[in-house]
Amino acid sequence: MTNNDYQKATEKRDELQRKVEDANKQFEPFKEYRNNIGLLPDWIKNSGLYYRIQLDYNEKFKDLQDFNTVYVKKYKKEIEADRRSRLQEVI
Repeated sequence: MTNNDYQKATEKRDELQRKVEDANKQFEPFKEYRNNIGLLPDWIKNSGLYYRIQLDYNEKFKDLQDFNTVYVKKYKKEIEADRRSRLQEVI
């Protein structure tokens, strides 16, 4: 494993994370319908639009989960080294 492979994998992870964040932003219009404990009414959750947005989000989130499962195992040492270097920058 080279550093270049790790950088490409990190870029891929960041891209997948951005896709999840973009899919999550599609839920914004529904926030105004949430009740006092944060739940959406059933008529919204059963709508076709909400269902399609939820499917899209779930698909992108699953892609990120699957990627992270392999990424964390394969690049464990590199991830730890990055964390240590960021910690040293703070201190």
